[in-house]
Amino acid sequence: MEAVGPVEMVGHHPVDPEVNEDFPPRTSTLHIAVVIGIGGAIGALGRYAISFGLPDLPGKFPIGTFIVNCTGSVVLGAILTLLSADFPRHRSRAFLCTGVLGGYTTFSTLSVETLDLLRVHHVVGAFVYMGATVIAGLVSVVLGIGLARSAKSVVSRIVP
Repeated sequence: MEAVGPVEMVGHHPVDPEVNEDFPPRTSTLHIAVVIGIGGAIGALGRYAISFGLPDLPGKFPIGTFIVNCTGSVVLGAILTLLSADFPRHRSRAFLCTGVLGGYTTFSTLSVETLDLLRVHHVVGAFVYMGATVIAGLVSVVLGIGLARSAKSVVSRIVP
């Protein structure tokens, strides 16, 4: 992952690091907010579709949210690996990572579902769910990074 540096300023306006420098700050900020909003709506609909197809049962391991967070982490790792080198400030990164994947994955639902498990006295299940989600999320990001690097390597050998 790349380190975040100091905030860039144009006049008295901070420049969003996800935005190309060729846009004026006010236009960029509004444009990027719309792009992120559209992406967030798409991601939230994807999450809803999965939760509809894999409904969580009260007091049971919330498999739908677990799958959403793991698949989102794989995709995030891959996208950041693919876009960081070539498009570190491009709107596609804001759309896909902040928008689509931000709307798709959900830490807040993980928290509420863990609390729900604790309320019905499934203490072990609650901690297994929390721990498994965090560990699986980290493994998933690493998997996504590895897949993206492998894909880049294969493509670089095929395309001169």
